[in-house]
Amino acid sequence: MKKLLAVMLITVFAVAAFAGITATGPSLTTAIEGSATFGLIFDETGLDLYLNNGIQYQAYWGFSVSIDAVASDNATLTLALGGSMQEGSDYVGASLYSATYEDNLLKAYYNNGAYGDTLNKYFLGNQLDGDGNPTEALGTRYLTVNLKDLNADLLYITLDNKESKHSTETGEMLWADVFGAKKSLDVSVGTLNLSAAMWAAEAGSRNIDVDAGATSTPTTAGTTIGYAAGFEFAGANDLDGLTVNGAYGMMAKNSGMGFDASYSKDINLTSAPTMTVTPHVSMKYRKDVANLPLAHQDYTSDASCANGGVDFKAEMNKTTLEVYDTVTYAMADSSLSYKYGVKLTDTTVDLANVYVNVEKTDGSEAATPFTFTAKLNGSTTMDNLSFDYFVQVMDLGNANVAFDALSDLTKKYMAYEANLTYTMDKVEMTASVYNYAKDSDGNYSVISEVSKPVYELGVNYKPNSILTLGGHLGNESNWGDFAAIHWYLSAFASYSF
Repeated sequence: MKKLLAVMLITVFAVAAFAGITATGPSLTTAIEGSATFGLIFDETGLDLYLNNGIQYQAYWGFSVSIDAVASDNATLTLALGGSMQEGSDYVGASLYSATYEDNLLKAYYNNGAYGDTLNKYFLGNQLDGDGNPTEALGTRYLTVNLKDLNADLLYITLDNKESKHSTETGEMLWADVFGAKKSLDVSVGTLNLSAAMWAAEAGSRNIDVDAGATSTPTTAGTTIGYAAGFEFAGANDLDGLTVNGAYGMMAKNSGMGFDASYSKDINLTSAPTMTVTPHVSMKYRKDVANLPLAHQDYTSDASCANGGVDFKAEMNKTTLEVYDTVTYAMADSSLSYKYGVKLTDTTVDLANVYVNVEKTDGSEAATPFTFTAKLNGSTTMDNLSFDYFVQVMDLGNANVAFDALSDLTKKYMAYEANLTYTMDKVEMTASVYNYAKDSDGNYSVISEVSKPVYELGVNYKPNSILTLGGHLGNESNWGDFAAIHWYLSAFASYSF
């Protein structure tokens, strides 16, 4: 299969070599990022030289080449090439990133990287992180072909490519290959996508490319044949808000299937104040979906259920009230669970923004347990003085606090911080007091007792934009031990890029 793909690409390039060539670029992009601070620091341990170097230099180059065939053929081949100058390297690397061939009948796109899109979430898909990047992209290279007259798309992914077209690594015709097809149909009440795929992979595991940024170890590419077919429907007009998806597949004589549907609709009751009611229902049925190894990671659980509820939202000026509820029926054990709550947000006063959430945690008890979170925060600026603060009731990991734990509210569930800054000409004085710490994800990792905070005092004098003379006093990380003082005097030169 790899030989066939290589021959197809070489043929396209060979034909295009005799056509007209238009080049765009090359372009060189350089970036210097970060900051550097160095100077003298004198603290309780003596005098020392200080350096904090966070500067990075990166350089990338790239260009695209557009190759036009004979004008009557109306065909174009576009190549995207580029490279980077890496630290410690004596040469500049170059690579073909992608190639696009297009004529009147089709558009083919070759990408020299892992497949990060989704054909169907039940059998060929990717989970995305908060930045929209795939967490476990599939394969090492892929090719897509759009058949214009049929409005259909074809897909080929190699999960583990052979570096030589004469390789004898395996005698199997199908090895680490994924084939897919998708057809989109526009109907009067929505959009219907039909899809199908066949693959040769390792049974029971996801084949991924670590070099593409994946977070887990790839499995050995396999020869076990699998296939699947499915559909996705998104409603419009009278069916706006309705989605229905389904798929069935098999691998190594083990089948898997999934079906889900959901519907929600905002119904505006009044405009002043704005009042909205949103009924919502959904259901999912899944059986042995883990037998389909290339599925979207959120679609590999067999948990089947149906749920529904009606939400309410009212907004007036800077005050918002929300009431929400969901009742869930679990098909595995025919049990019911309940989740409902109320949220109040008020930002009328800059110095006293209020947020309150009371929620009945999802569970089989209809009226217990309840949890609670609340936040009061604000800020103000007067001439040279600025002040901001917050007080928040929350558990570690940014979880709500159970009602039966509120007796320990001031001991471990009340985080707070207050900051005061005074500026005058080239002098800045700061004071902070707080009783919490957060992890790299922004979740609370420490909440100390209300009476055991830490404090920091600082003064800085900046005669110019580079030099800073300052002093610092505080008991950082020594919760409540006000005598455990850390201090230093400093003279720093710094610059940020």
